[in-house]
Amino acid sequence: MLNKMKTKRTLALQVIATAVAFVAMGLLSLWFASGIVRSHLAKIAEDTVIIAQERLESNLGAAEMMLDAFAETLHIAVTNKRDNSVRGTI
Repeated sequence: MLNKMKTKRTLALQVIATAVAFVAMGLLSLWFASGIVRSHLAKIAEDTVIIAQERLESNLGAAEMMLDAFAETLHIAVTNKRDNSVRGTI
């Protein structure tokens, strides 16, 4: 009977030790995986910000080019009109 109780106690300790080991393994895996996911998300966020910045700069550059072309067209129109009016008065 004493031998049976020792066997049950040993079995219970083994089950508890195994359960603690599995819980520890689960927590360490969670910690390790969350670190990997966190760094991956940070890289994705950084890449997204860079892409958004490049698109914004590109759009602003296109708008600036359009305004420059419009200003040049107005300048040419005003200059030609001024030249034509000066020639007409001479």
